Amino acid sequence: MTNGTTETIIAKVLQLKRFTAFSDLSASALKGLASQASELTFEANDTVLASGTPVDAAYFILSGAIDEWRDERCLRRHAAGDILAGAAVLAAQPPSCITARATCPTRVLRVSRESLFSAQDDCFPLQRALLKAIGYAELVARARLGWEKVYDNSSPSTFDTTPNPACELGQRVVFLREAREFRHLRLRTLGSLAADSEIVDLKKGEVLWHEGDAPDYAVQVVSGALDCRPNNSPDFRVRSGALLGLNEALAERPRWCEVVAARSVTMVRLQVEDIFDALEDDPDVAIDLMNILAGDVLELQERIACSAAETDL
Repeated sequence: MTNGTTETIIAKVLQLKRFTAFSDLSASALKGLASQASELTFEANDTVLASGTPVDAAYFILSGAIDEWRDERCLRRHAAGDILAGAAVLAAQPPSCITARATCPTRVLRVSRESLFSAQDDCFPLQRALLKAIGYAELVARARLGWEKVYDNSSPSTFDTTPNPACELGQRVVFLREAREFRHLRLRTLGSLAADSEIVDLKKGEVLWHEGDAPDYAVQVVSGALDCRPNNSPDFRVRSGALLGLNEALAERPRWCEVVAARSVTMVRLQVEDIFDALEDDPDVAIDLMNILAGDVLELQERIACSAAETDL
């Protein structure tokens, strides 16, 4: 069957729908991506990714398995249904010292970085699916590393955090820009998010959300502090400048801990659908956010790998 025929594209659409990230997408939303994917087969011990070379494609594993190695130490195994190098491609960053090899005959769909981004043009459902996938990947990485370690650098902001009703909208833009995830977003987008946001105050001891609650919104801490109480890891505190709740909102996953005001706290609250509306209005902004979150995933995975290596010593 010739590559590029309608039958081939339909077959690739069906293959892509086997992956969790794309299982809910329509065939039309996946058609552009499928038309640019190429099927490859690797034999046992074939190198898929070489250490020190740029990652220019993601690999959707259809069958077989691929191991990631660093310094002759196996970090993880990717099986059918997994995506190899997805975060590295979305982050548009050079790889760390990782080599990926097939452990047995392995079939993949290869999608280049250029194809992955071009397929998102005029297809927000695909873009939203990728944001959902990277949000979930970051949740998993944060949990593996330990939530308290992720937020251990949370520190007070340097500006006056007392909201002034006379210029509340302008202040909310400034507050949102304090969040590292939003720091590089366009001013127009920040203004749109700020206009749809609201200032929320909690008194000491009041609950922001419970573990298992629906992730309807994210909060940017303006002043005060929040205590986070995960079930299976140590409690920790976040202070002004921290954005909380975005990842589970993007991933559409329930809240992973109870959050309580450690003392009086002021926050900017963003409804998740308002965030998606702003991203849909400007696809380039969604890609910017995707790059930032994917970079976070890579950084967290590097910290996890270093921590595991230290444990082995």
